[in-house]
This record gives sequence, C-alpha cells and structure tokens, in this order.
Amino acid sequence: MSKRPSRRAVEELLRRGLEARAASISPSPDPVDLARRIERAEASSGRGRLLATAAAVVVAAAVGGGVGAALVPSPPAQHLSAAAKTGSQAGPLPRGPQASRRHRSPRAAGPSASAGPVVALARETSSGARLVATPAQLAPVAITSGSSPSGCFAAELVSTSASSGGAVAGATGVVDLQPLAADGLELVDSGTAPAEKGVDLWWATVAVGRKVARVAAEQPNGSIDAMKPVGGIAVLGGLVPAQSADGFFSLVAETPSGRPIHSIGFLAGSGPKAWGAVSASKSTASGCLTPGSGAGLLSTLASQPASPLLAGSSVLASFHQAYTAGLPAGLAENVATVVAGSGLLRAAGAIAKRPTTGAGSPGPAALADQVEVARVAFLSSARAEVIYRAASGGWRTGMAVLGGSGIWKVSRTSFCGSLTGGLPPSGSELSPLARACSKS
Repeated sequence: MSKRPSRRAVEELLRRGLEARAASISPSPDPVDLARRIERAEASSGRGRLLATAAAVVVAAAVGGGVGAALVPSPPAQHLSAAAKTGSQAGPLPRGPQASRRHRSPRAAGPSASAGPVVALARETSSGARLVATPAQLAPVAITSGSSPSGCFAAELVSTSASSGGAVAGATGVVDLQPLAADGLELVDSGTAPAEKGVDLWWATVAVGRKVARVAAEQPNGSIDAMKPVGGIAVLGGLVPAQSADGFFSLVAETPSGRPIHSIGFLAGSGPKAWGAVSASKSTASGCLTPGSGAGLLSTLASQPASPLLAGSSVLASFHQAYTAGLPAGLAENVATVVAGSGLLRAAGAIAKRPTTGAGSPGPAALADQVEVARVAFLSSARAEVIYRAASGGWRTGMAVLGGSGIWKVSRTSFCGSLTGGLPPSGSELSPLARACSKS
C-alpha cells in the first residue's frame, strides 16, 4: 500500500509549482501589443483607412530596436509560412551585417533609365488582382540630417500599379536608398482601393536582402499571397472584404528552406517600415548635384528623423508621385502624396474622376525624367527642404511634411506654387490641378 503524502509535502509541491509559474511571467510592458491596440483604435475612429497612428511610432521610438520592430504585431508565423506554400520607423538604426547588393542588370547612373534593360515585375494573384512594378534608376541624391554630413546616395524608383476589373490603384516607392542586411525586409509602399461592392483591392511593394527566398503576406481575413522576390523586389496583393481592409496586414520573409526570418505588421497606406536596416557608414554614390540650398538652416538642436534614409525614401517617392503625369490611377494618385490633396482633387472637378492611363504604368524614362531631386535636407523630424526640378527645368526649393500616416508629403504651398509657376510645362495632364490651385 502506497503511503499518502503529508500535508507539508503537498504544500511544498504547491509552493514550487506557483514559483515556477510566476518565474515565466514577464513584468515588462509589451510595446508591440500596445502599438497594435492603439493603431486599431485609430483605424476604427473614423480618421480613414490610410492613417497609421503617431502614437505607435512614439512607442516604437521609446523602446528602440530595429526600424519598425515595435510595429510588428507578431503574426502566427508557422501558420503563415505553411499556408503560403500553396500560393504561387521607429527606433535608431542598428549597425548590422554588410548590406546586400541586388543582382540587377547594370544601368547607367543618372536620371534616365534608357541606358540599360529594365524589366517590369508583373503577376496575377490567385484572387485575380493584376500587379505590376516598374523600376527606374534615379540620379544620385544628397541626404542631410541635423549635424550629420551630407551623403551622396544612389536609389531606384519603383512604380506599382494594382488593378482588378475596373478598379485601378497605385503608388510610387524608393528602394536601395536605405541599405538592408542580407536577411532584411522593407515595406516600400502599400494601399487599398474599392474594387466592387463590399470588396477592396490591396497591394504592397516589398524590398528584401539577398538571403530572403520568399515573401508572404497575410490579409486581415487570413488569406495569403506569396512570391519569390525578383531582383530583391516583391509585389503582393489581392482582394479583401471591405470591412477588414482597415485591419492589420503582415509580411513574413522566409529562408530557402521555408523558415520565417522576420515579419512586419502594417496598415495599408502607412509609411515605409524596415527590419534589418543597416546604417550607411559612407555615401553609396558620387556625382550629386550641388545647387544652392537653405541647408544652413539645419539646427543640431532640432529633433531629426530616427532613420534619415528611410524618411528620405518617402520624400523622394512623394515628390515623384506628385509631379509625374500619367500615373495608373490618374490625378487621384498624384494628390495622394500632397498635403490636403483631396481638396485639390475635388476642385479639379470631373476631369479628375477617371484615371488618365487606365491600368497601365508610365515607362521607366517617364518615372525618372519627369522629376529629379538633388537634395533632401531635414530641418526637423517633421519638415524637410527639397531641391528639385521637373522636365529638365530650373531648380526649385520645396517643402516636405511628415503626414499622420508616416508618409512624407509635398506641402500644398510647394505643390501649388510650382504648378501655377509653370511646372510641369503647360498642357500637362496635371493642368486641372494647376487650375484648382489657382482658385484655392
């Protein structure tokens, strides 16, 4: 007959069990969960589906870590990775491994992409969405932030168009300005657009390091889209129920064996985010233009962007998108990167209601030649002076402002001032916006 344990022995076992359980509980706060709940509250408060909350960025900056790390909502990586097999700014920059170099066809430096072969990345998702990403090499650009010396950097512009049925949407992003580690992952741009009753079209353009073999994206309703990167770029998207389009999407980078490397959570239409961003120890290009600028206004006392190169990518993308004619979604796409641009679109009237070029996309030469940015000088964490020109005209000074969604936008004063002053040339497809500016 077995001997029953004494009361003292039972109490000792209970004490040990409770101590072991308590030891597994972390008393530290969970900034990822907090950021997720704040962003969801903002998204449901009526401020619009493309608003990412500034509070999430503040939380992320407070805890530090990799760029965008505090915005990751920790999706079920194993579930996402397994399901994808069936498918066809925040914190200081960490110093990481040597930045990867993408294996692309060589192109001549400068604004024109006509000197080398450029191949658009085009695919159709399982839900029937058509995605096209068109790259173009940019002229070297100088980036200055605070007391940091100005660096001369090379970058590449990527114009993405998404279509399904009669719905057309798109955006412009910049890659290569912010170096990525070999296993790095960057959300370049994203967005949504109404496709049909109760259904929205969405897309995300992604840049990766050379060790990333596959990128998968999970919609808020659990559907998966995935592809193997081509030249370090992937474009993902599909159709999602309209009621869940405001929810969290997530990206997962995978190794060749299918194991997840890292994930980035995002709201469609928010600013660029990166994991595995590498501090640039020196300039990556030469030949920056040096027109006169007000860079002397830079103050070492003013706050600066946590990641100047990632912020610079957003500034470059917004100026190109604002001033490039013939974008896939027409004038609506132009004003999407202008402060209070929706008001200009309404003032432009019926001409702005339909896309000007259908589901197409401007060619690489148009992307790179219509606008050229020579310098981005950050005056603070929310304002930057931009030296730019269009159609090989004279150099102008414009202002970029950090928007609530994390996207840097062209100030309305700069945009309207340049349009009414003859930029781009008269007769351009942007002339309805120029007329709207003159009335406002």
